[in-house]
Amino acid sequence: MDEAEIRRQAQQLLQELGPAHVEELASRLGERLGDELDAVVQPSWLHQLLLDDLEDEFAAFPLADGRLCDLGHLVDGLTLTHRLDDEEREHGVVTLDPDLSPLHLLSPDGRTFPLTGGRELTYADEGVEQLTGPPGWLPNAPVLVARIVDGAIELDGAPEVPEPNPLTAERLARAFEVARQNDPVLLDVPELLVEARARHPRLLARVDAPLAQLLAAAGLEVSGERLHLAGEPDREEDEGVDELVEHLREGHGFSDDEVAAVTQLLTDVDHLLRRLTESFAGEAPVLPPEELVAETVGTQEAGEHLLAVLSDQEVTLAVAHDVLGSEALAAICLLGLLKGSGVRFRDRRVRANAHWLTARALELTADDHREAEREFRQAHESDAHHAEAIVDLARYVSDRGQAGAALGLLRLVEGDDLDPFKEMLERYAQPGPMSAGRNDPCPCGSGRKHKVCCQARGGWPLTDRIDWIWDKVVGFAALPVAEDLIVPVALAARSEIPGPPAMQDVTVANLVMFEGGLIEELCELRGDLLPPDELALLRDWQEVRAGAYEAVEVDPVGHTVTLLDLLTGARTTVHDRSMSRHLSGGEALLAWLLPTPDGALPSGGVTRIPDHHRSHVLDLLDAG
Repeated sequence: MDEAEIRRQAQQLLQELGPAHVEELASRLGERLGDELDAVVQPSWLHQLLLDDLEDEFAAFPLADGRLCDLGHLVDGLTLTHRLDDEEREHGVVTLDPDLSPLHLLSPDGRTFPLTGGRELTYADEGVEQLTGPPGWLPNAPVLVARIVDGAIELDGAPEVPEPNPLTAERLARAFEVARQNDPVLLDVPELLVEARARHPRLLARVDAPLAQLLAAAGLEVSGERLHLAGEPDREEDEGVDELVEHLREGHGFSDDEVAAVTQLLTDVDHLLRRLTESFAGEAPVLPPEELVAETVGTQEAGEHLLAVLSDQEVTLAVAHDVLGSEALAAICLLGLLKGSGVRFRDRRVRANAHWLTARALELTADDHREAEREFRQAHESDAHHAEAIVDLARYVSDRGQAGAALGLLRLVEGDDLDPFKEMLERYAQPGPMSAGRNDPCPCGSGRKHKVCCQARGGWPLTDRIDWIWDKVVGFAALPVAEDLIVPVALAARSEIPGPPAMQDVTVANLVMFEGGLIEELCELRGDLLPPDELALLRDWQEVRAGAYEAVEVDPVGHTVTLLDLLTGARTTVHDRSMSRHLSGGEALLAWLLPTPDGALPSGGVTRIPDHHRSHVLDLLDAG
């Protein structure tokens, strides 16, 4: 069978299946074609064949997650809108970007755009991205509607621009987030639409707000041809680097040499990101091999650039915050540079910074955080006064249930922001209510000796450690690795700061922790550090979902509230001083009720539901 026929069969499969990985395509082709094939279809060969852009033959389009798609089939039915202004109507031209920029996908030559009925649109002037068309091509309506039908543009009009659909904006934001995790090269608007429709084939199948409004609602901005999060520097543009330089000078007070050290390492990371993406096209990136580091940056140069950063603790901190942030791919590349440079860090302070920065990168990339804990410990051992390493290590020691050891570490550093953490640890560093002699029966009533029961937790049974467990959840939420879970919810909630500070909103925090999967992520990444009974409890918590309740009985004296589940009719009595003081009978509320050994507790607080929103909230919960 010739290659053209294999392309045709692959295209048919992609139209039937939608976007698919090349391994699945190869397997399906083998099943479909059977004896007609001379040999088994190898995925690597098929991948290369389908990406070859040959005239008059089908070529697949690669998505950021490595799947292949039939681009024409994927965008068929895409509907775009654009509000026409007086100048556009007067001159018969329409600006492409950003509302109509996905139409670029249809142009066979970059200059013409096919219309249904055999006509076409063209650029109004050479080098100007404005479309013009045959006489009377603009509709007699305030809004131009352009729908893609079988590879051509079908034009229509609409009387008004609808408000941005929040679900569409949310899906665009999520598609951007997922695509950027898989592909470090920032997207443009047409690429984002392709990525979004690969996940939601009916996205923008109906008339919606213009793309400019939808992107703004999704928290995205366009700089030149590239998209980035609102307020985030665009690394593709020189002005993005200028913003970083300004931040380093004004925010950190860095000298020219210190600024150069950060920006040079940023450049190394970006170059390695691009090479890594090319080398592992369609596959999950792995730690860059030393040869790739040598080819891309140069072993000696990489070592010099790292030393310029690691020789100063403040510069190292700036790299963690301003270069790594929450980007896992950047962390992979930084780990590759640290390993591939071959530099031996002899100075103890440089060595401590190297271990600390490695730990920060591992928290973003490792399948569990035990290796990061070891690096933080080595940083502390290399420099006993490395404040960041001490605080980070104290969190791990606390997670393990060693309150006294964690408190001993924190006493080595100062800072008012650490006082609440210290106060909590001081409580649990004291003998708990279930303390006794090692060989005495445990006071908890288990029937076992104290040394094999509650002694390992300092005499603090699980029911008395709920505050400590909750602090571990909150501490995990403050890590960069949690930011990707927080940002989409914060954007949907229109938070002014779409990051960890948005967790101060109780509804945002609960959505992130439960529906957003933060507690599940905590269990996966740090579960091996936690005492077994705490991990088991958190496993129960990760199954908790939102509920709508009515306060049917409120007892301020006994500090209890009886809640009626408005979907199931079940009743739950909650012991909570604040709820019993501030709620009245008959009030409706949104809550996440945590199971504990002493009964249910509201997670972080509750959100009142106004009466006129009750039915809407119930519909949302009923629909999952």
